[in-house]
Amino acid sequence: MNKHIAVRNYLPETRQSIVHKFCIGETEGYIIIGLYPNGQPGEIFLQVQKEGSTIGALCDAWAISISMALQYGVPLDKICKKFEHTRFEPSGHSTNKHIGHASSILDYVSRWISRTFIK
Repeated sequence: MNKHIAVRNYLPETRQSIVHKFCIGETEGYIIIGLYPNGQPGEIFLQVQKEGSTIGALCDAWAISISMALQYGVPLDKICKKFEHTRFEPSGHSTNKHIGHASSILDYVSRWISRTFIK
């Protein structure tokens, strides 16, 4: 049996980041992306207006999981494709003209990340 040992690629303690404000229907939030020196995402934080709610906690857990996946080398395009067009509330029209209707927060975040980082 061939064993593969994954190695975590930590981000530097001081790093650049991008902050993006979003609005989906009545829900506002922020996507914070921590960047490796080469400009690629290495961590994601997701702050949702409904902090303290179940959706806020789920978004936090999702972002931690995606950050770990990125640091262990899972390709960004594979992650984004998995979550694009997922459907659950909150959903609705977004203020981002390139995205339009978002079927969930994860749909919006995945599509925004794809547009921003995947060429």
